[in-house]
Amino acid sequence: MIIPTRCYLNGNDTWKQFELVMSSKNIAPAEAKQNFQSIPARNGDLDLSEALMGIPFYGNREITITLGGKKARAEWTRTLSNVQNKYHNRKVQVIFEDDPSYYWEGRLTVNDDFELGNEVGTFSVTVNAQPYKMETRDGGEGTCQAWDTFVFATDIFRNYHGLQVSGTLTVNVYGNQMPVIPEFEVSEAQNLTVEYQGKTYQLQNGTNKFYDIVTGPGDNLFTFSGTGVVTIHYRGGSL
Repeated sequence: MIIPTRCYLNGNDTWKQFELVMSSKNIAPAEAKQNFQSIPARNGDLDLSEALMGIPFYGNREITITLGGKKARAEWTRTLSNVQNKYHNRKVQVIFEDDPSYYWEGRLTVNDDFELGNEVGTFSVTVNAQPYKMETRDGGEGTCQAWDTFVFATDIFRNYHGLQVSGTLTVNVYGNQMPVIPEFEVSEAQNLTVEYQGKTYQLQNGTNKFYDIVTGPGDNLFTFSGTGVVTIHYRGGSL
């Protein structure tokens, strides 16, 4: 038995918006970017897939969502038109009811596969999505964790807002799977620095971003020295 569930497009519940529920979804694996070179007088190909930065990279993935509901035949024409007007060929963020702590981002296409039987109609949409699903909460937002959607078995609690530095402060940003370049929002800085993996960076008032600070999965220790107020903006991603 298939139990219909809800999905959210750009924060809108499809049931409340169109009286449509999600009857199924298929999230294809992310397309692996691979680079193999054939070398003469060598057995096997040379794998250069991670040669550039030492980590794997991925292309987009396809997400197919089947939506349906019970409506009179005359209502379906209007509903399909409303869905296309709102979302067809538009960039969307998609949240699934069974995975509320993450969103998928991509471009949505309404497919030409509408079927109607005894007033119950279904059709599908396809999202050309980024490979990683993103955490809905940025650790530097400064709002309370949404405990009603927090999944204790898998989610990561983050609160990096308004960190007071007076002397030395070490903060562990526990990384999700996607490599991330965090941003440091700073105020009241006096000779304020941050050390990461043995290298020290000077922090100025405003937004600071260092492109050679790339967090990985697991522990990422940042040691702040000096005086100031720091907010770390970090949003993790997972395959």
